[in-house]
Amino acid sequence: YLEQGSAGLAKEQAELALRLDPDLPDGYFVLGVANYRIGEYAASVENLVTASETEGQFATFYMEVFMALADAHEALGDYESALAAYSEALKRGPTNALVYIERGLMFERAERWYDAAADFAYALVFIDDNQEALDGLARIEQSSPEDYARARKDIDAVRAQLVPHAQVNTPTAE
Repeated sequence: YLEQGSAGLAKEQAELALRLDPDLPDGYFVLGVANYRIGEYAASVENLVTASETEGQFATFYMEVFMALADAHEALGDYESALAAYSEALKRGPTNALVYIERGLMFERAERWYDAAADFAYALVFIDDNQEALDGLARIEQSSPEDYARARKDIDAVRAQLVPHAQVNTPTAE
């Protein structure tokens, strides 16, 4: 139902599933996302926190839970909690460019230009041609060139420290 844009029906089905199995992390996740989509942000936070604390899924599931939780916190105007949720998402998906892009978009909405540019640039470490990250950097270069330049310099320094796997494990000819 969520994929079809029917948040109300998704909410009903998730509530039913949770009545049948109250230890179902997926149920709390779907319920939390449905709450968010219908504007019930406090309920969304509550259900997504429960999903994050309910065991039984893989790290990528919890990464998605924390990303959704960040959105719900931001909708409530709680940027610190949103950032904490993104930090938890990154613990479960530290090389997932999407998390950096989404956090970069949040920073951009908050007009934290350096942080946004750094996240967009860091996403390019993992997917060097990601159009959303490239577009984000272009917007920040226009709106705040100083922050853009500083972030690019800092992330380029990180990139320079990364050694491609192939170079580390390539045997030398003797």
